[in-house]
Amino acid sequence: MNPSQIISDDPTEQFMEIMNQTILEAANAKAEAANAKAEVARLKAEVAQLETSGKPCPFCKKLYVPKYKTLAEAQAAEPGSIFAEQHITGCCSDKCWDDAFDC
Repeated sequence: MNPSQIISDDPTEQFMEIMNQTILEAANAKAEAANAKAEVARLKAEVAQLETSGKPCPFCKKLYVPKYKTLAEAQAAEPGSIFAEQHITGCCSDKCWDDAFDC
């Protein structure tokens, strides 16, 4: 609280005004933190739902779950495979890739 915002000349009342403002600011910060925590939980749940229900292939629109959880895992296990492309382009399969790009 800015000292110029204090209305009273009484030091006790000034102290109480500052304390009340500090308590209000702390309560607001706590509410904002709770809202942020709830948003993080919502986003985590959304990610978990997508991981289990699948992603839509941008070419055929079929829902699929990538074989490997991350791009790094796919590249380490099967370099150059469609399984890395699943994370890069979202393409679900070699067949879909070939159909989409006339390979």
